[in-house]
Amino acid sequence: MAFAVLGASLDPDDVVEIVIQGKLRGVPGVGALVGSKVIFVNERVWKPDVLVLQLSATVQVQGWQDERTATVMVADGDRQEVVERIPDRLIAVEFAQRVRDRVAAISTQPPAE
Repeated sequence: MAFAVLGASLDPDDVVEIVIQGKLRGVPGVGALVGSKVIFVNERVWKPDVLVLQLSATVQVQGWQDERTATVMVADGDRQEVVERIPDRLIAVEFAQRVRDRVAAISTQPPAE
């Protein structure tokens, strides 16, 4: 269900680059890198959480893994979203790296006038 809600949350010109799947706020959910934002969606009954985090120079990404699963946290100031119990650790590492790369690219862009 989280993938269906994610699809419904996208704008017509959005392109999903990479998706992680695990637990978001205690229930199954996904996180997707979509252009200059990360969209988090979970399968909360009756009203799924749909959380959009715009990427900026202040966004930080952290990741952890053990022998079975991974966790990825994306934070901006006091706001943080965590996807845990990600079974595909390699995808989790790739997701974190792509978000870091996108943040670095945004950080090096000249300010808009």
